Amino acid sequence: MQERYGQLAKKIVSRALPAIGTVYLEHEIPLTDAQSADVYFVPEPGKDSARVPLGWLGRMTDAPCLLEMIQSTPGPRTVRGNIRKQLTLDHNRLLEAGKGNQPEPSLLHLWMVSAGRPRDVLEGYEYRPHDGWPPGFWRRSRLDAVGIVVLSELPRRRDTLLLRLLGRGRVLQDAIADLRALPDGAVEREVAHAPLVALRFEVKQDPTPDAEAREFLMATQDLYEQWESRTRAEGRQEGRQEGRQEGRQEGRQEGRQEGRQEGRKEGIMASLGITYQSRFGAMPEPVREALQEKVTLENLSDWLSLLLSAASPEDIARRVLNGNGKR
Repeated sequence: MQERYGQLAKKIVSRALPAIGTVYLEHEIPLTDAQSADVYFVPEPGKDSARVPLGWLGRMTDAPCLLEMIQSTPGPRTVRGNIRKQLTLDHNRLLEAGKGNQPEPSLLHLWMVSAGRPRDVLEGYEYRPHDGWPPGFWRRSRLDAVGIVVLSELPRRRDTLLLRLLGRGRVLQDAIADLRALPDGAVEREVAHAPLVALRFEVKQDPTPDAEAREFLMATQDLYEQWESRTRAEGRQEGRQEGRQEGRQEGRQEGRQEGRQEGRKEGIMASLGITYQSRFGAMPEPVREALQEKVTLENLSDWLSLLLSAASPEDIARRVLNGNGKR
């Protein structure tokens, strides 16, 4: 279950940040033993207005940085490993700049986003509350360029919402409740709604959910109903538009029916695409087109089961292109 919430955190970050820069998920950092960072982010200039709605997540990413989402309480070894990634990638960036006769890059910042309060780390490394930042942000020094965000200590307000959605347990449940209260069209909704619905589909496939999973299902029930209602409304709207284009009653009925189906499929395909991406990366266009022709609300669970259990993307492609979602 811990890995599920780690994937959810990366999905939310990867949907929140593209408007203000370039996101590299699972970015490989060359070493004798290869390692990867959860998120490597490089901001684009001139995106200050797009950064504001992201709250403190936007503030954290105003310079090149690594984001490590830790779904437990990190100890010294975890912290040292993440700092090693930071220093190695920073060294590689400096070498690449030198090869291209580019200016020396700014220091690469590391943010460790922690579900729990790492008391030993905060005390052992002598971290202090980050001046001018909300409770929950910790740092040592400017040139250290390492910050720790303790999600359970963040104040429960809108400018921390996207960060709190990266957590789990009570922090995540409260964040989901705050998300539900936002109006339609809110940036946080556009970023987090689809990943949360996709995770809900995944958790429901578990035959023996634990207490945390059951609480997550309860917390996201309203979000799922809103998603389903939205896809149906989009279908009705498209149906009305298509119906108006047809002069005959038969044409209007067919237009409504087709529009409803297409509206549902738009939401369904978004969730299926996120599920596929969490395991294998972007879904190939031929697979997406073939899947869109076959999927319905009635057989959605079969396709989700396939995407979650298939051994390889080739297995998924073969079943989608030549078969069906049932095992």
